[in-house]
Amino acid sequence: MLMKRMIRLKIKRNTNKSAVTAVIGMVLCASVRGRVTPHRKSSANRVTSLQKVKSSIIGFVLCVALLGALTGCVGNVDGSRHSGVYVRPPLVLVEAGVVAQDDYVYYPSYQIYYNGNRRQYIYLKGRSWVMRPAPPRVSADVLVASPSVRLDFHDSPAIHHATVVQTYPKNWTPTGSVAGFQE
Repeated sequence: MLMKRMIRLKIKRNTNKSAVTAVIGMVLCASVRGRVTPHRKSSANRVTSLQKVKSSIIGFVLCVALLGALTGCVGNVDGSRHSGVYVRPPLVLVEAGVVAQDDYVYYPSYQIYYNGNRRQYIYLKGRSWVMRPAPPRVSADVLVASPSVRLDFHDSPAIHHATVVQTYPKNWTPTGSVAGFQE
């Protein structure tokens, strides 16, 4: 009766599972040492009491072992089922120092630059430079059919735009041809 009250009080106060386990262990240990005595002091009660204590200790130990075994299995749920098999990661080689330079083709009729390495069209819109995968206001087929010139710089077109516009005005055509690509 005393043990049940102690367990009930501890369970009500602490809902933590480890605290409940500790209280049950404390009560079992106290009963084994003889601190909790039965109401009647007959020898038959002592024998049955000791048997109950032994069986409860064995049950407690088995429960703790089962709980420990199940807790150990939980951590392995997300792991692979074939943990003994080693799979080599793929080999990735990266060469340092290899950088493709930007090459530009300029279309004077539309004042549009094309970067072949990046596959981007670059043009001035207001005061800002815009880079897009498609040319503005015209289809790529019409743009490619118009006169063009390959430029000999590898940095931003914004730096050279004033010189490029003076050298290749909107009505520029390559010498010796009407339209097309000039190298």
